[in-house]
Amino acid sequence: MDDVALVFTSLDLPFAFKRFCGAEGIENAITASDYRYRTIEKEYGVKMLEGPLAGLYARAVLILDENHVVLYAE
Repeated sequence: MDDVALVFTSLDLPFAFKRFCGAEGIENAITASDYRYRTIEKEYGVKMLEGPLAGLYARAVLILDENHVVLYAE
């Protein structure tokens, strides 16, 4: 679809994204490291608060419209 963008974001650094996408054959995704600013955790509530992975981001599927309004979350 021409009007859809696949975006991966995590706390990984850009070189780790490049390695992951290369290993998995992913060519059509936009990758974004949130390591420095941590805006995704604030805007979309994906930060795990408890347990051994506390502080990392949970896996999530978010579908947003062009105004960044969440239409679907899993």
